[in-house]
Amino acid sequence: MVSCISRPEGHAHACATSRGGGDTCRVVDDEARDAQVHSEEQRPPERRPAFLRNTSELIEGAVVVGAILVVASHGSSDTRLVATALGVLAIYWLTHAYAHALSATLSQRKRLFGLLFTAIRHDSTILVGGFPALFVFAVALAFGAEFGSAVLAGLWATILFLTGVGLVAGYRIGLRGWPLGLEGLLAGSAGAFMLLLKTLLH
Repeated sequence: MVSCISRPEGHAHACATSRGGGDTCRVVDDEARDAQVHSEEQRPPERRPAFLRNTSELIEGAVVVGAILVVASHGSSDTRLVATALGVLAIYWLTHAYAHALSATLSQRKRLFGLLFTAIRHDSTILVGGFPALFVFAVALAFGAEFGSAVLAGLWATILFLTGVGLVAGYRIGLRGWPLGLEGLLAGSAGAFMLLLKTLLH
């Protein structure tokens, strides 16, 4: 049995065979479909702050400073640890940019000079990622906190920062409720591991 639906011109139809052996004609509105595809193509890109476009570098900066607080806190003075963290973070940033630029000369066949400055600017979010923990550590010292307590405050800042990144990422992909909370806890696990390591090394 064949059942068809008539539509005006410009509307295509497709047929599929049913189990009973008959053909069922389904009318497809090509114009509406094309309009939907066109609107999706014309949709403006999502606007995000610059530091959220380079999230891997952002996270790397946070992890690097957290690791410095764990390792360098033993036997270091207050001011020396701050200077050490800043120095290591800057060296990591420049090394990271240099490695990206040098590897890009092989894949893109461009000169290192231009690629290097582009990579330095792009990877500067490493500094942004390392700032929260280092800032909390320095402020805690400035307000008279003991050295060990200031280090713990910096590590907790790292944990909260990484957890926040995980929550934002989970929310953006549609997670809600306990799955969103689990995503945040998993993201902050790297900071929690550093806190555990600091406790074991003490």
